Amino acid sequence: MFSAFVIEGYCSAGNALAGKYFGEKNFESLWRMSQYIFSRTLLLGIGLMLFYFLVYPFIGHLFLRNEEELSLFLSFFWIVALVQPFNALAFTYDELLKGLGRMRYIRDTLIIATFVRFVPVIHLGYWMDWHLLSVWLAFIVWMSIRGIRLMWYFNRHFRY
Repeated sequence: MFSAFVIEGYCSAGNALAGKYFGEKNFESLWRMSQYIFSRTLLLGIGLMLFYFLVYPFIGHLFLRNEEELSLFLSFFWIVALVQPFNALAFTYDELLKGLGRMRYIRDTLIIATFVRFVPVIHLGYWMDWHLLSVWLAFIVWMSIRGIRLMWYFNRHFRY
């Protein structure tokens, strides 16, 4: 949750600026700002991922005392670290498109990502007996589909 709020909080500036530039029909500034926000947010996501990989062996001890819980945490936290750049991609274009009033496309993307990717990966994970790992893998797939589809739409319609 911490990472999601940090990344999305940074992207929210893109929401307001996208609406401003779009309203002014200043498509060059909209494009430059989107590239700036995306590059910085991606760096933030990669930075968080690297930070989490660095503190991986220690972070669980801050919150957990039970050895069984700690073992479970250490067995999957790597995937929490890995998801950060995917979050950056999805959150960046989610916020940009919100600022442009493209809520219908965002909604459709969420439906597609959920029912065409997230749900099947969860079921595959259940079938493969992956337990908690299947949830995080499904989350990465879900965020990837969201980010790629939203980025494609933005670049197709607002590239300057």
